[in-house]
Amino acid sequence: MKSYNLTNSTPVTARSFDVIATTNSMSVMQRPSGAMGEQQDSNQVSLSGVLELNLVTSFSDGSNKIISGRELTSDDQNSNNVVIEQQLAKQNDLKVGDTLKVETDKTKKLKIVGIYKATSLQMLGMMSDPANVIYASYTLINDLTNQKGKVQSATYNLTNPTKAKTFIKAAKKQINTNKLTISTDDMAYQAIKVPLNNVKSFANKIVWLVCLAGTIILTLLVVLMVRERRHEIGILMALGEKRHEIIAQFLAEMLTLMILALALAGIGGKFVANALGIQLLTQQTTSMTTNFQKQAQGPNQDTQAPTKQRQVPQKGQQKIPIKQEKIQLAVKVDVIFLLKLSLVSAVIVFLAIILGAIGILRMQPKKILVG
Repeated sequence: MKSYNLTNSTPVTARSFDVIATTNSMSVMQRPSGAMGEQQDSNQVSLSGVLELNLVTSFSDGSNKIISGRELTSDDQNSNNVVIEQQLAKQNDLKVGDTLKVETDKTKKLKIVGIYKATSLQMLGMMSDPANVIYASYTLINDLTNQKGKVQSATYNLTNPTKAKTFIKAAKKQINTNKLTISTDDMAYQAIKVPLNNVKSFANKIVWLVCLAGTIILTLLVVLMVRERRHEIGILMALGEKRHEIIAQFLAEMLTLMILALALAGIGGKFVANALGIQLLTQQTTSMTTNFQKQAQGPNQDTQAPTKQRQVPQKGQQKIPIKQEKIQLAVKVDVIFLLKLSLVSAVIVFLAIILGAIGILRMQPKKILVG
């Protein structure tokens, strides 16, 4: 297990600030909430409890970003620290360090330690505007709802997604499955497998192409080398050198150069492979993202110039944000890989020597020296 997060939420009523009221098409500024006679629901926000804010999906995938202050961490347990959205902060002239009041059965004073920017619209129950979501520690929600020690969900992140079934099997032995459910969400893993498999297929073809091209090029170089050293070969054969001994000499020379090349490949190959892998993977993910956006928009999607109004999906619709993350790869060059590379290189060198020298070695020493 790499990490875990605990989450819960509860609606609360804003007492010292105005919420962002959402209509079917846009968000409008809410009138001051201090006036009597207003409906309580119109001044409600969602208080979302977390253990680690950076493990919430909307923050880990970059949809939401901290633009001022800091994120919530496990150190914020049993505190009243919160993180609010920038539109809510701007509407109420709030900044990091300010306080605001909310109410359920009791009134709580919250301290703002961070401000985030929501870059995508999300359907959040009855409130479809993410600006009305305030993040706090899950312990604060427990305090407001009088449910100490309880959470609505726990999310576990695994270092190896292929071990998910094993994890679930072990977890079911530890919980009451009649009251609790456990499931996996490997959409991100499955999504990245497609471009990775495409890159793998492309890389395999490149390897075979390089092997073939390397054999041809090296054979031509050996042919040129043999022609330049034909008199040396003729003299060696006239002195009694065996053909296989001459081939072994050429092979030893080429293997020495191969060892030097492998050393350079082992040192610089990691950086070259990382840059090339990121380039190929970025092209694949960009292509997939573009196709997905076209499918999501539909063939008759109208394109309009952006306005300053805050657009919200109509009822029954869901706006799917698509964000392309910066791709990072961990390329490792281990001993086993170098051994495989050495074996393939040795085969290429051997084939090149045989194909390049077979013509001249079939000749007699006299013909070699005369020619």
